[in-house]
Amino acid sequence: MLSTDKSRKLNELLIQQQSIIEELKAEADGLDTEDVILENERLTSELTKAKEELGNAQKDNTELQKELRTAKDALFARLAEEKLGAFLKTQKKIDSYYYNNATGLGNRLNEYENFCRDNINKTLASIEKYGQEQFGDIRTKLESINSEFEKKSADVRAYYQAQTQNVLKQNNAQGSKLYNEPLSKQEKNSAFKKKNFESFIGLNLLSKAGILLLLIGIAMLGKFAYTYLSDFFKMGLISLLGIVLILVGELFNKKEKTVFSSALISGGVAVLYASVATGHFAFGLYSVSITFLLCVIVTAAAIFLSHQVKSQVVCAFAAVGGYLPVIVSYMIGFGKAAADISFLPVSCVYFFLLSVIIFLMSYNKNWHISRFIGYALQIISVGGVASCAWAVKDISGYVFALPLAAAFAAVTFGVYTLYPAFRIMKKLPLSVYDILLFVLNTVTGAVSVSFTVRNCFYNVPDIADKAMGTVFLIMTVIYLLLMTAGIKTEDKNTSAAVNFSACASLLFSMSVIPLIFGFDYAPAAWAAEGVAIAVTGIAKRLKVTEIAGLVCMTASLAAYYMNLYPLNTLLAVISFGIIASAFWIYTVRSIPEVNEKDSQRKLCYITEIIGALISAEFLYTLFGCVSQSRFIQHSSTFTDSAVRILCYMAAAVLIRTGLLKNKVSLIFSDIMGAAVWLATALLVCGTKYSNVVDFYGKAVPKSTQAFVNIALLVILNIAAEYLLAVSAADLIKRSRLPVWTFTAAVSITSIISITLTVMKQFGVPFPSVIISAVYIAAACVLLIVGFKKDFTVVRFGGLVLILSAFAKLCFVDTRHLDSGWKIASYFAFGGILILISYFYQRFNKKLEMNYKSLNADSVNEKTE
Repeated sequence: MLSTDKSRKLNELLIQQQSIIEELKAEADGLDTEDVILENERLTSELTKAKEELGNAQKDNTELQKELRTAKDALFARLAEEKLGAFLKTQKKIDSYYYNNATGLGNRLNEYENFCRDNINKTLASIEKYGQEQFGDIRTKLESINSEFEKKSADVRAYYQAQTQNVLKQNNAQGSKLYNEPLSKQEKNSAFKKKNFESFIGLNLLSKAGILLLLIGIAMLGKFAYTYLSDFFKMGLISLLGIVLILVGELFNKKEKTVFSSALISGGVAVLYASVATGHFAFGLYSVSITFLLCVIVTAAAIFLSHQVKSQVVCAFAAVGGYLPVIVSYMIGFGKAAADISFLPVSCVYFFLLSVIIFLMSYNKNWHISRFIGYALQIISVGGVASCAWAVKDISGYVFALPLAAAFAAVTFGVYTLYPAFRIMKKLPLSVYDILLFVLNTVTGAVSVSFTVRNCFYNVPDIADKAMGTVFLIMTVIYLLLMTAGIKTEDKNTSAAVNFSACASLLFSMSVIPLIFGFDYAPAAWAAEGVAIAVTGIAKRLKVTEIAGLVCMTASLAAYYMNLYPLNTLLAVISFGIIASAFWIYTVRSIPEVNEKDSQRKLCYITEIIGALISAEFLYTLFGCVSQSRFIQHSSTFTDSAVRILCYMAAAVLIRTGLLKNKVSLIFSDIMGAAVWLATALLVCGTKYSNVVDFYGKAVPKSTQAFVNIALLVILNIAAEYLLAVSAADLIKRSRLPVWTFTAAVSITSIISITLTVMKQFGVPFPSVIISAVYIAAACVLLIVGFKKDFTVVRFGGLVLILSAFAKLCFVDTRHLDSGWKIASYFAFGGILILISYFYQRFNKKLEMNYKSLNADSVNEKTE
């Protein structure tokens, strides 16, 4: 009895445990991974939105702080003015109120004193008139009052004077304290700004204007002297004027270093440069060696003066004065260069030395304005030399002109590249001005050097392009070395320069292949280069490098579709294969990094989709090469379109079952499934399988390719319907729609596909029994597949097709038949339906037996 109760309790416990397990299993089945992913994506998007709002708030906070700082400075300046104004107004009020009142009070005291004294004197005079005997005691009393009055009056005056002096001392001390109180920092800055603005106008601006007017006067004097005086006298006057300006400036500078003295010295240096350059280039008074020697002397004097005076203005005027005369001679014309064979090389040497000197002066003293002025003038001189060399290239004896211009451009590029390159390689900090000059020099250097080198081979265009490509190859190596050397720098500005070097090397490298080998090779080269750069960026965790590689790969795809060469050539096929391989290599290499960052994951999804689409186009390109070969005699638009649709079907399947199974890929594959089905329907409606033509465009009846097209038609419809069914199943699962919607979608699309194919391709009218027979045949296939795979939804689709065929037969097909054919149709279709029902019953019994055996096995397992 006890054992029976114990076994019963154990059975109840097992049943309870089993029910709990089933509930947990049902709950686990109920959990949808997509919901978790959706919730995760929602939280990620909210976090990203919160980060963006935080960044915007911080940006607004920074702007508000700047506005507050500006308002604060303005407020302090206003307070300083109001403080001074209030002090002056208070002083005036004190003067007008206190001192005047004090004076009035003194006058009133004097009047009262005089009034009392007059009354006493009048009373005494009356007593003397009427006799002292009667009023003697009164007289005595009045005299005592008078003496007491005089004493008190003297005491009041003394007290008044003492109090007045004390008040004056206190007021003077307080006023002196307020007057001598030091200004705050904001008040000082406001005062300094006013003073600096005043000094800028009075000293700087006026002195520069004076120098400018002086130079204009020199030009006018030169014009006058050119007409009436000898050349030596002209040069002597100009040189004397420059020396006088320098001496006067030095005299003022020894007393006190001012902007005025610097302006005089810089003007004198500019005038000396102008005198030397004009003497050689305009009047021909000096030989080449003497001119060069004089330029060296003036430049040395300018360097000495700029270091002694420590003035950027002197350096800037030295640059302008050194460059301007020669540049003006280039702008006027190239007659001097054509007349004197040494003009061009001397100018290049002169410009080079001047650029080096100004560069060193400006960098050592951090004179940024002088640096950029010198750079701008040097670039103008490069353009002038290149233009002059191109103008005299055909003159006898000037074979060296174009190579000299190219060498001069290259040397100029090197001068302004060495300093930032040195600091990048040594991982030293760079200023914003250094980076700006580095960027400008890269752009101007690439343009000037490449075009001057190309001009050297203007007679041979092919070699000229290759020479230009070689220049870009050298620049690629230079900037690639800079990027590699400074890639781990910690300075923000240097890091920006390194990133710019990476971008520059990429752009230069993309120009090498098109220029050296031709643009036809550009897509393949860019794809290989891009994937190499992108994979390197992934390995080194350099986001900028990775993005640069992707940009290069995208450029390769764009270049390929520019269609500058036939797509059926071997080069086109190889290029397209390399492009497709590049995208797949990047996708495969990105797999280990997918789970690290959301942006990286999305980028991988996009590249996988692009790779699949490119692969589809690549397959179609291969087919195009085969179809257009000499072994294929016939062609068909239907075949081409069908093969392209099949290629995109393969791409959709590849995306769905690819390397990165994700929601984005599935959604895109579903969209492609619907698009492919629609494209198939349009193809069936618009192009017949029998349209086959020969090489000359003539129709070919009963061609073998027509039978191939029939096979393609069947395969295409089945594959499109299958892909659409898979896409519909995914959509219904994500949207949590009822199962019958899938059956309805598959049935409707199947009916549409079958009807369009039979009607448009084979010319069968809709009221024909043949279409109903095709419906039943397709339904039988669906039923067999449904029973074999145990797909209830597929079986339902077959039943819907059968019912559709039955309805069409009863209400459409038999309406146009004779009585005999109607009877035959009813008997035939009735027998077919009975046969289908018989096999349906057999398959259904077989499924029920399988279910029973499975249930029995499960019960036995539970019992054990």
